Amino acid sequence: MDFTNTMKRLALTAAALMLAMILIYVFTGIGQEPLQRFQAPDQYVQALLQNPSTLKAVIGFDNAFVLFYGTCFLLLGVRLLKNTEHRTIVVASIGLLMATAILDLLENLHYLTLISMARAAIPIGAGEIEFQVWESLVKFHVSYVGLFMLGLVLPTNTPALRLLAFLLLYVQWPVGILIYVGPDTWVRPLVILRFSFFLTGLLILALTDWRKTDSLSAGMAAATRS
Repeated sequence: MDFTNTMKRLALTAAALMLAMILIYVFTGIGQEPLQRFQAPDQYVQALLQNPSTLKAVIGFDNAFVLFYGTCFLLLGVRLLKNTEHRTIVVASIGLLMATAILDLLENLHYLTLISMARAAIPIGAGEIEFQVWESLVKFHVSYVGLFMLGLVLPTNTPALRLLAFLLLYVQWPVGILIYVGPDTWVRPLVILRFSFFLTGLLILALTDWRKTDSLSAGMAAATRS
């Protein structure tokens, strides 16, 4: 199997799924973000039932997104391990991103459970909402650490990859943290910005000529030795 081309196809498919979720959120306001914040049980149930069919569609897109981005990052880790001396950081980064994928799936499955409970008029308690919010926070913050580590070991021998490394090191985690600690009026634009970061990163992974980066790295290594 050509892992490089497979990784690029996975990244492109994940980007398409991310774009679909962005458009749904922008034009309908339906998405997971309102469910990732603690609310009183009646308000939380109202958010679940605002448009359950669209919300379930978003969760379905996200489940597929997890499949594609998780496998994409795993294959990226295989590539990086072959071309870096910083193997410990690569392993730690990909391990955290795989943990993020698992947490993402658990979060989505819990959302589906909560939607079913709400539609059946089964009471949803504050404790269950608190657990869901906590799990979402853990998922995102684990991803911030993993992506930051990825920025440390990502090749930077093309302009696009330099941009991606910059976003990983200096943009993605401050935006993510501000979503939860900044003013409420910042939430929607910051969530859209976080979506846009993921979309940009996946497109860079999909469109990069990785064989060219390998040849550039080999040329730089040869020049250093000489």
